[in-house]
Amino acid sequence: MSDVLVIRSARGDYTAEFAGADESLRAEPQTSYFIVDEALPRLQQERLAELARRQRIVRIVADETAKTVEHALGMIETLVAGGFRRNERLVAIGGGVVQDLAGFVASILYRGVEWTFYPTTLLAQADSCIGGKTSINVRGSKNLLGTFNPPRRITIDPGFLETLPRREIRSGIGEMLHYFLFEGFEQAEAVAAAYDELLEHPRRLIPFVRASLEIKRRVIEVDEFDRGVRNLFNYGHTFGHALEAASEYAVSHGEAVTWGMDVANELSWRLGLLDLPTLERMRAVLRPNLPAYALPEERLPAYFAALHRDKKNTGSTLGCILTRGPGRMEKAHLPIDDRLCEAIRDLVRRARVAVRA
Repeated sequence: MSDVLVIRSARGDYTAEFAGADESLRAEPQTSYFIVDEALPRLQQERLAELARRQRIVRIVADETAKTVEHALGMIETLVAGGFRRNERLVAIGGGVVQDLAGFVASILYRGVEWTFYPTTLLAQADSCIGGKTSINVRGSKNLLGTFNPPRRITIDPGFLETLPRREIRSGIGEMLHYFLFEGFEQAEAVAAAYDELLEHPRRLIPFVRASLEIKRRVIEVDEFDRGVRNLFNYGHTFGHALEAASEYAVSHGEAVTWGMDVANELSWRLGLLDLPTLERMRAVLRPNLPAYALPEERLPAYFAALHRDKKNTGSTLGCILTRGPGRMEKAHLPIDDRLCEAIRDLVRRARVAVRA
């Protein structure tokens, strides 16, 4: 029996269903156009057998370099040339990059067309599949363009997790930890306690996937368009996005967010918002998922440049989320000054020592 979450939206309610992908794919209209991560059919032949019976397919290399306006326009040209019409449906199958491109294109092509989504990464299943955000990178600035455009239906197949590399599992865990610390300690500490087992047996993550989506659903249903409390979900992301960019995406999104949360917690402690025992308890939760990567000294200017470009900044201050502890996040605007830069340098040095160890 399937397990269904209903998400209320100003754009129309939509569902996230835990179910087998192939059965759901067979129910997609014959006129649907499929946007597919090109690596998936080789890894998931049985789950995606329906694709062999379809002809209207666009395959993309699903890496961060594909999330650009140029790629979106190229996809639109392909769809139009292939005869795609306004009353037809896009079906996206892949992770966050496929979701961002398909959702963005669906929101602007013919002023909006219907789409459905089959998330195949842990990060997409546990986080980005709901909420409706689409994001496109512009000239090195991450997620600078975007829309709110939720899919009509999301199908979450736990079987996709079985073929994911550990890097992708760790990335998804990082995003789940961000939601769990947003709410409290319980779920985050449960993940940390079972960390190695979850990496070995990814299907056991499914209860945590659902818990992560439940937390996100509660917030987006009261602040769908990111004007209030949903802003607090940026916890860890300001500092994490900058690490992604400065590392030239050698660090996965969720691992970068894990490091970004550690930075936010450290700054919160230095500013007197967070006591030391709570900082250490939060660090213990994050430690297993911190990236095995140390930003080289020569990349620090690129890191600070990425912070300066963050879309949440106002004037000369850095917009970020700090914390007084799990479940107690708050918005802050910090001057990008010597004190902030030195705190980040300290954490970068500590990361280098940890990686060498």
